[in-house]
Amino acid sequence: MQFAPLEKKDRAAFREMLVPADGSKLCSAALLFALSVLAIPFSHIEAVAGLYLIYAAVFYYALTRSLGSLLILAAPGAFLYGLSGLIAAVPNAYMLPAVYAALILGPVSGGFLVAQCREKRFLPLLLIPVGAFLLAAFFLSPWRALFVLLPVALALVLGHALLTCTAQTTTLLRMATVLAIGATGAYLIWFFLQGAPGGDPFTLLTALLHRFIGELIALYEQAAAAQGMTLALTKTDVFNVGALLGNVLPGTFLALCAILSFGIFRTFLRVLVGWGTLKRVPLRLGALTVSALCAALFILCFLSSLIAGATLFGTVCENLVIILQPALLLVGISALLVKEGGRRSTLSTLLLIGLLLLLWTSPSFAFSAAALLGAVRVLMAAALTRRKKDGT
Repeated sequence: MQFAPLEKKDRAAFREMLVPADGSKLCSAALLFALSVLAIPFSHIEAVAGLYLIYAAVFYYALTRSLGSLLILAAPGAFLYGLSGLIAAVPNAYMLPAVYAALILGPVSGGFLVAQCREKRFLPLLLIPVGAFLLAAFFLSPWRALFVLLPVALALVLGHALLTCTAQTTTLLRMATVLAIGATGAYLIWFFLQGAPGGDPFTLLTALLHRFIGELIALYEQAAAAQGMTLALTKTDVFNVGALLGNVLPGTFLALCAILSFGIFRTFLRVLVGWGTLKRVPLRLGALTVSALCAALFILCFLSSLIAGATLFGTVCENLVIILQPALLLVGISALLVKEGGRRSTLSTLLLIGLLLLLWTSPSFAFSAAALLGAVRVLMAAALTRRKKDGT
């Protein structure tokens, strides 16, 4: 199902359906937005990052009243916390989780404020990012203050998407683009703030990747040695693993941007419903759609990557597979979990059991199989829709 842009009168009618926020909700959103945009440039200070994480956890639990929802949203942050010890450039263990939380809650609270600022009396709230930038520039540096702009840009995308009732897929593409550009810019700023070590940004990134792989393997070797086993890995093996990951780094980076965009947008919808701005989420905002062209491209690239192997063409196809896989993975899993006619079909049950077994033995193959199932589902739905239009 593809959604066409709404006409001007339809957008105006939708905006009239948005319930204005009261003073307490506006204050909560303004405070969260201010703290979030400041958390990124100041996250290298351990106390600041730790206090922000506590505030973010309390805010989200107070909003949802669900420990499960909080744990799901916090799971990537916990992973980043464990990862921090393996990255020498990270000054404290709370920095990466704090940046992750700020990239989730900053755009969400900022997007909420943008939607509310359609009334002129709320326009002063838009001065928050200006004040945050000046504060960061005064205490740190103008370069570090630029980190404030990333959650602000995402907030503008979210606010515009809500005011125009833009389809979720379109909004996710815009957010992923902003994240990719912003993250690349942040890395380049960090690179030059460090004095441009290692020659050029790409060479340094490759060196950091190899170092990270080496430290991760060393950690596994220590764990194996504690159990009386050896991994027997050489420096060549470590280099080959780093080179393999380096080949798929572009696709992995863009896929992570897409996944983070999806998490931000779903949290945004939850805040809108939790605070009563929306009585219900319209289908065009809540439904993730994948075109038949993307599904066909995924299948073609997946098969081509298997045939081409470790060639330039095969690497390009593998990166495209990684980029398209998250959305099709959601489609595939949803197809297996949805009950048709009140009960799940036998085939869906068997496929779901098979995927769970694969997930235990080979997670990467399980994800690819679920994405392939999603691609087939999209193509079948497109073919069925075309038949109905043709009346055959």
